[in-house]
Amino acid sequence: MSIVGWRPGVRTIDLINKVKDLKSCRLGVAKREVDLLLASGDFQIGFEIDADDWEEVVRELNSIGVDVEISEGN
Repeated sequence: MSIVGWRPGVRTIDLINKVKDLKSCRLGVAKREVDLLLASGDFQIGFEIDADDWEEVVRELNSIGVDVEISEGN
């Protein structure tokens, strides 16, 4: 896989627009920030999300049919 985009502080609506065609993604939750790796086929997109917003992001991704795998880190 190759990283095709990285935008720190992306807004949730921008994130949803980018991933609406994906079927699954992986969400890594750290204490201070959240890295969201969105993978489909042979590409991957990384986003940094405010740690306080990650649960909302998961709900929104689920609402458009994207399964989210959560892994917690430090």
